[in-house]
Amino acid sequence: MKNKVFLYSIILIAGLSSCKKDEMQNTAEPLSNEDLKTEALILGFKDKLQNQNFKSNETLSLNDAIWNMEASLNYDYAQGDAQHEKNLHYTDYFYLQLNSSQEAELDEINDVLNQMVDQLSVHYHAIEEENKSFSVGDVGLVNVQNNIAQLSLGSVFGVYTANTPDPFESWEWWYALGGQGICSGPYIGQFIGRDGTTELENKLNPDHSGTLPPGMHVYYSNVFTATIDVFYDQLLNPNDPIPDDNIVDYRAWCTVSDAEGNYPNCVSPDDWNYYLEQAQIFINQNNPGDGRVLSSFIVEHEHLYFGNYNYQMNEHLYTIKYGVKHYSLSPIGIL
Repeated sequence: MKNKVFLYSIILIAGLSSCKKDEMQNTAEPLSNEDLKTEALILGFKDKLQNQNFKSNETLSLNDAIWNMEASLNYDYAQGDAQHEKNLHYTDYFYLQLNSSQEAELDEINDVLNQMVDQLSVHYHAIEEENKSFSVGDVGLVNVQNNIAQLSLGSVFGVYTANTPDPFESWEWWYALGGQGICSGPYIGQFIGRDGTTELENKLNPDHSGTLPPGMHVYYSNVFTATIDVFYDQLLNPNDPIPDDNIVDYRAWCTVSDAEGNYPNCVSPDDWNYYLEQAQIFINQNNPGDGRVLSSFIVEHEHLYFGNYNYQMNEHLYTIKYGVKHYSLSPIGIL
């Protein structure tokens, strides 16, 4: 039996930045009973791994193993209270050995958890931007074959601090893709590196800045991921002269080419606000409940389609994560 000790002993304490503290209110709020109960479960699990405080061959059910790995990753490393202009989403896979009763020994769980932390660290250090943080992790079961559970870890990292207010304002003619910034109006050519999709993320991701007492941060447990393929009839253009022709039904992302055959993808603030409203509907409709709230919203470009009528069609994927939100006074570990 392996006796690999979980690497909490080398975790470094990450303090919140001074500017973040300046934004926070100074009114201390005690943790709720639910937060204290969840924290006690996580700390009990961590204590067993860190101090090898468990019996030989002690096991957890597969569901309990997944919950504890996910909750402890978020508890130790996730800065769920940070808001960002841009979110990066990764999915990694890991393998957990089970016994004949479909349970996992704690030392096996410890090994996989170490692998997950290592992979999160790889993603974190591969992000070139300095202003970045791990926002939320979602551990899920893919399948079980021959007493080996394949697990997925969906992780979200945020970069850049976001300050853009809702809704889209009259000057916000954003390019749809490519980080090309503002495409029309008085600010044309500005905000390079951002586009309409990054602004959708900015406006829809939860913002806890300025609301937390000093030293407190947010993390999530029971994380659930919904993916929505935003395409065709989901976002109908009410001004489409030929409904259901699959050409201009996809409102903002489908734009007519110019005389030179280019596809500028310059989208009006009215259209962006339409997408903002639709995305909020998707967020509300796909929440599985059980006390979960939105933890992150990501827009990804999937495909580029060319029709026979000089139209460009871009398919997008909305990845929406929900979790039970908790507050903690424990320091955040550095990946």
